[in-house]
Amino acid sequence: MKTKIVMIHGRGQASDERTASSPELLAAYVLEKKLPFLAGLAKGLVFARRPPIDESDVIFPFYGNAFNVVIKQFESTGGKVPELESVATADLDLEGVADDDTVELSRLQAELLRDMAEKLQYDAQNELSHSGEESVFPEGVSANDFLKIPYMTGALQFLSRKTSVSGLIIRRHLADVAYYVGRPEMREAVLDVVSTAVLENSEPGDDLVVLGHSLGSVVAYDLLAANDDTIRQRNVKLFVTAGCPLGLEVVKKRVIGRQDGQQPRVPEAVPARPGAWINAYDVLDVVALIHPLAPEFQQRAERQIVDERTNNPSGPHNIVDYLADPDVAAPISRAMTQS
Repeated sequence: MKTKIVMIHGRGQASDERTASSPELLAAYVLEKKLPFLAGLAKGLVFARRPPIDESDVIFPFYGNAFNVVIKQFESTGGKVPELESVATADLDLEGVADDDTVELSRLQAELLRDMAEKLQYDAQNELSHSGEESVFPEGVSANDFLKIPYMTGALQFLSRKTSVSGLIIRRHLADVAYYVGRPEMREAVLDVVSTAVLENSEPGDDLVVLGHSLGSVVAYDLLAANDDTIRQRNVKLFVTAGCPLGLEVVKKRVIGRQDGQQPRVPEAVPARPGAWINAYDVLDVVALIHPLAPEFQQRAERQIVDERTNNPSGPHNIVDYLADPDVAAPISRAMTQS
């Protein structure tokens, strides 16, 4: 039996069509995407005075192209790229079910944006008055008020200013999270790639460390919560999330295994012991604004989730910096080496 580490990347990793059609070019491209994970962890292990990890023990499921294919299929059959503004004129309740897929996906984006802005105490009245926009909701912000263009534009500008992340990048993140949690066929395509990679690169009885970055944190959670034969036949030693959006209400309501009216549970595949789930966050990471994560989940053991605050000098969402933190790297090493 061996111990393998499964590194699950985030959004926006798809290659161009020429690269995707060439096995050689694609292999080189995937390696390029894997290297920041390896480099960050190697640096963190040096700082933690822990032994290096053999690259042959790394599983890197590349789902970027599969995700991109199902998005294009959706769009080719009439679906449209979700835009926040597309819901601005729709008289819809946030909790209702829209007939139009694009409106539904756009509404998910609006909910995500609301969660993120409220976490940073976004004051719509103040922001809109400074921007010269006329206030459209003088007596407070209701759910549907949030769908009005001035509020959403102001919230994007506010988040961008607070986190030093461009509004365009925030929009892309919102769109991909909405696609993943809002379209079952997209979630299934991604999870199939990840589960297949684990199946093909490990053996029943092997130990696993499962690491997810950004949207990959949600994918990793779903993989463990689904607990299919691939996971059941292996032993999860440690779950690690970095730059994780799992604390957002929109995401929590849609993870696999969530029961209405309850907080989501730590997946059964994660050991019921302290520190079995390490969640790394930078306070300026726009994707990980809901932190610490431990209060957001039902845990089967005291301190089953341990939140580690990092300081990422290269960028708040940078996976190299997350894994270079010795308090993140050391538990990974201990799980990999059983010491």
